[in-house]
Amino acid sequence: MDFVFGKDIAVDGHSDVEKATKFIKQIQEIHQAVQEQLEKSQAKYKARHDKHQMEHSFQVGDQVWLYISKYRMQGEGKKLKLIRYGPFKILEKIGENAFHLDLLAYVHIYSIVNADILRLFEPSLIEDPKEKNQLTSIHDLLPEYLNEL
Repeated sequence: MDFVFGKDIAVDGHSDVEKATKFIKQIQEIHQAVQEQLEKSQAKYKARHDKHQMEHSFQVGDQVWLYISKYRMQGEGKKLKLIRYGPFKILEKIGENAFHLDLLAYVHIYSIVNADILRLFEPSLIEDPKEKNQLTSIHDLLPEYLNEL
């Protein structure tokens, strides 16, 4: 079969240009149908994800508890380790759900955390901050002559 460029060749009563434009229209229709299906699917997944989204009201400067689940802990005695750490101060809000915390070096985790592992710190209802009833410290029990050293 010989190809001749620059000429419109008719095969079975249809020219190559007509076949090409028909093929392009079919591809565009398929592309449009796939695009619509993708948008429907994405909307469905977004609705399912947003249903579990937790709204937070954290602001920069708030004190928060940092909750670390047992599966993230490593080493011996992980059942005995604390789950809740803090309170820590929020230094910066990063995006919608991430916060930069003022973490201490001994915590050994990255200081930018997701809001789902944070809980707002609320002072204890039992303790009254106006009262000065504190337990005796070791320095109160030392004899007087040791304080002079």
